[in-house]
Amino acid sequence: MTTMIYHAPYALNPQSVSASAIRPIQMLDAFRSLGIEVLDITGYAAERRKRWRAVKRRIAAGQRIDFMYSETATIPAMVTEPRHLPPHFFLDLGIMRHCHNHGIPVGVFYRDVYWKFDEYDERVGQPLAALMKAVYRYEIAGYNRWCSRVYLPSVEMAEYLPPADHYKPLPPGGEIVKATNTSEALNVFYIGGIGGHYRLHHLCEAVRTLPQVNLTVCTDRARWESVKNEYPQVDSPNISIVHKSGKDRDELYQWATVCYVAMDPEPYGAFASPVKLYEYIARGKPILATDNTLVSRVVHKNKIGWSTPNSIDSIRAILHHLDNNPQEVARARNECENVRQAHTWQARARQVVADLTGKTP
Repeated sequence: MTTMIYHAPYALNPQSVSASAIRPIQMLDAFRSLGIEVLDITGYAAERRKRWRAVKRRIAAGQRIDFMYSETATIPAMVTEPRHLPPHFFLDLGIMRHCHNHGIPVGVFYRDVYWKFDEYDERVGQPLAALMKAVYRYEIAGYNRWCSRVYLPSVEMAEYLPPADHYKPLPPGGEIVKATNTSEALNVFYIGGIGGHYRLHHLCEAVRTLPQVNLTVCTDRARWESVKNEYPQVDSPNISIVHKSGKDRDELYQWATVCYVAMDPEPYGAFASPVKLYEYIARGKPILATDNTLVSRVVHKNKIGWSTPNSIDSIRAILHHLDNNPQEVARARNECENVRQAHTWQARARQVVADLTGKTP
């Protein structure tokens, strides 16, 4: 049996709806579904240290461990305690170093580089931003030294990191669920956060002017309350805002004809790989994306939808076109169903196993 170490510098939370919390749980489940023995080193620092001591004893006793895989946080591993203190400077990189020195290949998923952008300085403020950037640089240097693979949401993100030849894309995955729509109407569905990089103002205004098209937005209630004053268009009878999670979203996917991803093209949208994209694909839903984003490139490469500038007129025009050409929507839906097996969480876990062990699980 293949044996692995699964590491995350925080406690896994199955109740969370955020993408950053969903991914580590899905990857852990995917490795287990492949029949791999998983040695779990997750949790806050005291728990990780306790679990690591048990694994070290196994290594010292001569047990073969085939590889280690780590899912990072959006903040450095050393400050992932509930209040970020005290920092644990050497725990997590020390685990990777020990594995590397004992011939255990290590792969780490490096989640984000938002700390590279000016808005990080504005949000965090000085001098804390400068201090944290030094910590981020220290951490990525450790990954580059001790890890065989540094996985990224997309290969485009590598341009913001120190040069290395072991970066590789490992985007999110999805869980295949049958969600066939039988409605003759064009029903547009968006799921996820609103605000920041995700702005739906132009989509809502475009749909408001197309009474034959329907839009449902599923987002967290608290996030919606913080931005709803920006969206007077949602009073339109063909626009609905709902707050559902988990299996409660299944009926929304059944209803949907086309799913939507709106992102600013530059700079973040050029490399961001949102979980919602692969959730849409897994459900067999054609996708409408913003031009000049990574999402739009995935959509065009796989022939699973369309892209358009994030403007009212452009969105209105493509929705009007799709409403009048349902056969085009059906073709894109068929393409989604053809490619989705290659974009599951289990497919991502298989890639990691193959990369780090040379074996095909």
